[in-house]
Amino acid sequence: MPTNRMKLSQVTKGRFKRLGLISIVSTTIGLFLLLLSVQVYFDWRQMNQGNEGYVILNKPVNILSTLGMKAQFSEKEIEELESLSYVNKVGTFTSNDFRVTLGNAGLGFRTEAFMESVPNEFLDVDVPRWEKFEPGDPIPIVLSADYLALYNFGFAPSQGLPQFTPGTIGRVSLDVTIYGKNGMLGRYKGKIRGFSKRLKSIIVPQSYLEYANSKYGNTDTTPASRLIIEVDQAQSPSFTKYVEEKGYELNLNKAFGEETASLVKKAITLITLIGLLVLFLSIAV
Repeated sequence: MPTNRMKLSQVTKGRFKRLGLISIVSTTIGLFLLLLSVQVYFDWRQMNQGNEGYVILNKPVNILSTLGMKAQFSEKEIEELESLSYVNKVGTFTSNDFRVTLGNAGLGFRTEAFMESVPNEFLDVDVPRWEKFEPGDPIPIVLSADYLALYNFGFAPSQGLPQFTPGTIGRVSLDVTIYGKNGMLGRYKGKIRGFSKRLKSIIVPQSYLEYANSKYGNTDTTPASRLIIEVDQAQSPSFTKYVEEKGYELNLNKAFGEETASLVKKAITLITLIGLLVLFLSIAV
């Protein structure tokens, strides 16, 4: 009889050891899944940081645009957007009304370019003296973060040019040449002062572009062809329906497309639920 009890005790201890091992492994897996979901969430937030709530609207280009009629927003259309309850601010992109080239004699390159400006409150890069720029100073330039990658991995290798980090490229002086009305020629120096995740463009201070357009431009006014808008809910059905009814082109300006972003959110939720379930079962065991 004692022998049977000893055998039963040994079997029971073996089962407890196995259950304990299963519990430890399950707890580890559950915690790993929870930490993984948290890491994916913060990585996703980091990639989209600074873009939340901002959208860019374009007037669609059609056959009339090809024939010379520019796709531009009217004052009435801008005022209508500003009156919407879910729109906080509307800013216009101002573009150059002259031909401009960027280059560097030391690096041996020159390229046709363009310039745009937006109201200062829409800029997601802190640039010293951006608002206090005066003609004669080196032009501070903010590039899209994507442009540096295109230069480093596309343009530079094919042209035998050096690659740059965001820190070192700011030391390169750019030759800005403007070809204006009536044969006017303007030569300036430019410096790249930052990279924007929000704005896919070549951005200069609005005060400079207004000055340059008035001096070198071909027309008195430069109507807006693009708008940047701060909205409460960029993905709300009301805003999406309004954009579709007006026939505007909407750029949510995020690292992920809307479908991809939705899948990422669902994946994070699923991983979190599985992690919690595994953790709960392991504790119960």
